[in-house]
Amino acid sequence: MNINSLASTLHEIRTPIQTVLGTAELLKETSLDSEQQEYVRQIAFSADVIYTLVSDILDYKKIKNGKLKLENIPFNIQNIAEQSLDLVSIEAYNKGLELATEISVDTPEMIYGDPVRMLQILLNMVKNAVKFTNKGHVVIKISPDYQHSGFLLFKVSDTGIGIPKKKKKQIFKRYVQASSNTVRKYGGSGLGLSICVKLIKFMGGKIGVTNSPEGGAEFWFRIPLQVVKNSHSAKRIDLPKEHRVLIVDDSPFIQQNMLLKLQRLNINNGEVASSGNEALKKMNQAWTEGREFSIVFIDMTMSVMDGWRLASEISSNKQINGAKLYLMIPEGQLGGEAKMKMLSWFNGYLYKPIKQNKLYSLLKDAIETPFDLPAAEESSETLTTEIAVPAEQINTTETEKISVTTELKPCTGCFVLAVDDHPVNLKIMSTFLSGFGCKVITASCGTEAIQVVQSNPEIDIVFMDIQMPDINGTKAAKKIREFGYKGIIIACSANSDTELKEEYRRNNMNDMLIKPFKKQQLLELIEKWWRKKN
Repeated sequence: MNINSLASTLHEIRTPIQTVLGTAELLKETSLDSEQQEYVRQIAFSADVIYTLVSDILDYKKIKNGKLKLENIPFNIQNIAEQSLDLVSIEAYNKGLELATEISVDTPEMIYGDPVRMLQILLNMVKNAVKFTNKGHVVIKISPDYQHSGFLLFKVSDTGIGIPKKKKKQIFKRYVQASSNTVRKYGGSGLGLSICVKLIKFMGGKIGVTNSPEGGAEFWFRIPLQVVKNSHSAKRIDLPKEHRVLIVDDSPFIQQNMLLKLQRLNINNGEVASSGNEALKKMNQAWTEGREFSIVFIDMTMSVMDGWRLASEISSNKQINGAKLYLMIPEGQLGGEAKMKMLSWFNGYLYKPIKQNKLYSLLKDAIETPFDLPAAEESSETLTTEIAVPAEQINTTETEKISVTTELKPCTGCFVLAVDDHPVNLKIMSTFLSGFGCKVITASCGTEAIQVVQSNPEIDIVFMDIQMPDINGTKAAKKIREFGYKGIIIACSANSDTELKEEYRRNNMNDMLIKPFKKQQLLELIEKWWRKKN
């Protein structure tokens, strides 16, 4: 199968990927216990990885045919780096590796560029690093390039097998790997690095590889730096002097990385412990000296004494149990241990790889919340209300409280038509839209969509699938405009080619939603046009 035939096939794969991603998001909002929620997280992560692999091959086709175009829009570089690690985190933690970002305080928060291609470059590099690393860690480092003014420098460093000196010049060539034995042992074809080379060249940058300080390989690249005006660097926290932070992790790499993340938040009084026993010793000693630790981050998967047992020891010790405890959970490793959250030993949970903004929010809440309150079971990004349920309505042996999630309805009053010939994906989209507060009607083909708009000209927004068997979305949109419809029409397509966005605009459509999409992407798009309309 040639690359063009393969690309056509892969376009079809995006539809079931949308089904998996959308269904996983809906499933997360149902009444699942903590263990089930963890499995849903893993399903969503795996679907993301499949989607990224598909995108790699499709982009390789565009590069080969000279049709690739880059966007130049504002985006948060820290979020992109963290997202790239997220997508390989389960594989990495299953191998016992650690993942982290190191972003210098001089790095601007927002830059101009193509966030999708930047994610693709970093993801290919970290996937490559994880594949060839059996122990240790993989880290993304970002900073201004102090030797080349006006450039931003990226490094992906690992503690893996490294690359022989004579192979370094060949490693970026199409399908080349350092040794033929690595193909049999590690898999892969080298396509990802070939794509990285071409994308970075398109961006006006340069790529290379050296030995990492830890003994593995360090891939680096630099691209021209365009800072978004008024973009600031790291957020800062004014931690009162009486609050001291302890990091408990058996990985020296994570200890230092967490200290750097705290320093980026202007917190310079952090200390580390390499085991549960050392942590208990330090906490008791600090209490004796009258300078207790008030915030403690604990790794879940330490040997000898894991994070749960350490929390139990701290909770039962009246001298030191006033500290707020936060469990650091390697992504995908919680599984059956999710039930341990019911013990309420921890005030909150951080999933590894640790995200800077999540750490900031957690610490901010920790400081602003009185330290004499009992520990919360788990922090939540949604508004949660607890209600007592009559005993006769409960099927368990013990009376318990049920959490009811109350989400604000950001698009209440918006009248939406969702058009898609795939019944499952149509159901997923309409469920998402209803959850935003929209009034939703649906159509399963272009002909039906035209009829619905004719009967309901007050519709505010139409989400129009492009690939439909009877009348495609472009033709349907043209027909709808001919009837005088003045509302918003958004094209929904798995084809992310930049030139198609302009084609859709020329054909009476206002915007584009790329499949597969996530709930948040749909919300951001509908809020954008709903605000403009109102």
